[in-house]
Amino acid sequence: MIYILTGKISSGKSTFLLNFFKNKSNVCGVIQVKKNQRRYFVELPEGREYSMECENQDEEKIKIGDYSFSVTSVRKANTKLINCLIGSASVVIIDEFGKLEVEQKVFYDVIKSAIELSRKEKSKNLIIVIRNYLLDEFFSMFGLEPNSYKVIDINRAEEFFISEFLPR
Repeated sequence: MIYILTGKISSGKSTFLLNFFKNKSNVCGVIQVKKNQRRYFVELPEGREYSMECENQDEEKIKIGDYSFSVTSVRKANTKLINCLIGSASVVIIDEFGKLEVEQKVFYDVIKSAIELSRKEKSKNLIIVIRNYLLDEFFSMFGLEPNSYKVIDINRAEEFFISEFLPR
């Protein structure tokens, strides 16, 4: 099943996922967090962090708006996500489908692969974070069947994820 966690910018989607799934061994993924005005990738389940942003001027970068993201860090995050998809984790988290993915950059290819895999392998649950204003673009790009996904607003996320992912 594909779970789409959505909400406005800075509504707590990534923080919720990080807190909800930390220390869970059946989860694998990459979550984007902001600390001290800088952006980081956090790998699950390890909790390993590394800067998304360029550390120096000479570094190869992907630019959007005021941000310059490190190509090296993006590659590292993509590698982690590919390993999550082929690994044994039952839940894979991809944070996020954003403006760069609309342009078929950053996580676009891994999201596309994850969706194709979820169509074949029903035992993997895929959680994709998407800003609410990008939902229509996401659905038009990937053409998901209505019974293959659930959209969860951040305001209902805790109740939903407890019922879906915690043992009863």
